[in-house]
Amino acid sequence: MVYRLFENQSVFMKKLITWIVTGSLIVIVPFGSWYYLKQGLDYRKGALEALKPKSSLPVIPDSLNVFKGKTTLLVLDSTEADTITKPIYEQFKDAYTFLLAGNGQADFVLPVDSSIMESIRDGKNSFAIIDTAGQIRNFYTRDVSQLKLMVEHLAIVLPRAKDKDIKMK
Repeated sequence: MVYRLFENQSVFMKKLITWIVTGSLIVIVPFGSWYYLKQGLDYRKGALEALKPKSSLPVIPDSLNVFKGKTTLLVLDSTEADTITKPIYEQFKDAYTFLLAGNGQADFVLPVDSSIMESIRDGKNSFAIIDTAGQIRNFYTRDVSQLKLMVEHLAIVLPRAKDKDIKMK
């Protein structure tokens, strides 16, 4: 009789553990996934809010359409810019529309007419992100936190390469 009591208790414990595990899989895992994805969505919404167009690139200086269709990191202040821009260029050089432009000394920096630089420069900022439509999205200084933010913003603004559609014959 004592053995049978322990046997029933053992079966009860196995069922209880099974219900707890099943309940946690049904409730806790989806909630955790939702929370994780919500954090990412909130981050992206905040970044897109900060990346709203500030102004437009002047049309006359860009008569050669250098920036048209390109997501451009424009180097406004070329003092020691090559040491900062080289790792950024290495990270984004294979991106679909990335262009690095300015008055840097490195061969990977596309030289830009000084009239474009003067029309955008305000004195305190060293970099600007220009999207594919020629809209200036944000300005950045040489501060380390600003440079990290600039890399994050570049990753958000750069459009993805379009995948080829599968065509049925």
